[in-house]
Amino acid sequence: MVWAETASAHRTSRLLDAGELHRLGALRSPDEADRYASAHTLLRCVVAEHTGTNPAALRFTATCRTCGGGHGAPRLRGAPALALSLSHAGSRVIVALGGPAPVGVDVEAEAATGFDGFERVALGPGERADTAAQRARTWVRKEALLKATGRGLTVEPSAVVLGAPDAAPELLRWTAHEPPGPVHLRDVDVGPDHAACLAVLTATAPTVSVHQHRW
Repeated sequence: MVWAETASAHRTSRLLDAGELHRLGALRSPDEADRYASAHTLLRCVVAEHTGTNPAALRFTATCRTCGGGHGAPRLRGAPALALSLSHAGSRVIVALGGPAPVGVDVEAEAATGFDGFERVALGPGERADTAAQRARTWVRKEALLKATGRGLTVEPSAVVLGAPDAAPELLRWTAHEPPGPVHLRDVDVGPDHAACLAVLTATAPTVSVHQHRW
């Protein structure tokens, strides 16, 4: 797993393919463009190092497991057993690579969780998250798990009940249908004012390495 601070799209977009550049050009916010370019370039760098391939030559697909749309987790063409996930928020981007067990990763800026109604949207029965850090940690743990299942926010985050945000991440209850089975959650340190988490759907505790990429 690799994370990085966001860099400018002008600096990081040179490895992107035509489809990625088209999506990048449609983003109106410079901050969104920087995050998108940084995340997808980091994905290429991570996968290229793993496969020994030129990063600009890699081709990815993204198909939602629920609806078949083009907004699912990235997949490397020709490598169905390679599990990938990426996320970007605030000034951070992160990429997880694994397989064959599904993986999900999420990152969030603490400040982004301060909206009215967070408790109603994100928290299930018995859960509490009183500070910005606790809210962000709770959110990324749930979002990483939902990404790993391939269902994303088609499952209400409040249906995923976790242990206390200041304790080691643990799934206590899944009140939606089709529970995910065994899952391992791991918090990831990506620096101040952000939270990140990795989820792996496996009965065996995975070996996880975390590195920071510097542009």
